[in-house]
Amino acid sequence: MTVPTTSPSYRTTVPATGEVTANYEHLTDEALATVLEDAASAAAVWRATPIEERAKVVTRVAEIFKERAKELGELATLEMGKPLGESVGEADFSGDIFAYYAANGPTFAADQVLEDTEETLNVVQRRPVGVLLGIMPWNYPYYQIARFAAPNLVTGNVILLKHAESVPGCG
Repeated sequence: MTVPTTSPSYRTTVPATGEVTANYEHLTDEALATVLEDAASAAAVWRATPIEERAKVVTRVAEIFKERAKELGELATLEMGKPLGESVGEADFSGDIFAYYAANGPTFAADQVLEDTEETLNVVQRRPVGVLLGIMPWNYPYYQIARFAAPNLVTGNVILLKHAESVPGCG
C-alpha cells in the first residue's frame, strides 16, 4: 500500500488559535525502505560500538536537552498548549533521564552471574536486539522518548521514532 503524499497529515497546529505553522510530508514507501535499510546498517555499527562510547553519546544527548530546554519547551507549548514552565521542565527532566542511563547503563547492562559452580554457570546477559520502533503519545513528547530511548541506546539498540501526529516538531 502506498501512503498518499499529496496532503501532509503531520502539521504543527497551535491549539489556542488553530493556526498551522508547519507541515510535514508522509514518507513514501521508497523513503521508508531506505530508512529501514539505514537503520539496519546503523544497528550493526552501534551494536559493535563499546558501551562506554555509546554512553558518551547519550551523555551528549542529555547535555543537548539541558542546553535547549527553553527552546524545546517553547516548541511543546506551541504544539500542544502545555504551560511553558511544564514544557521546559519536561525537556530538562528528559535530559536528566538521558544522563542517568548514560551514567548507569554500563553497570545495568553488565553480565549478572546467577550461579557459578563446578557443574553450572548461569548468567543473565543484556544485549542489543537491533532496531526498535517507538510509537509515542502526544502528552509528554520529550519524557516518553527519553524513558524509551535512553536505556535502549546505551544498551546498543537503534531507535526509529513514530511520534504522535499532533506534536511532530517535538518528535
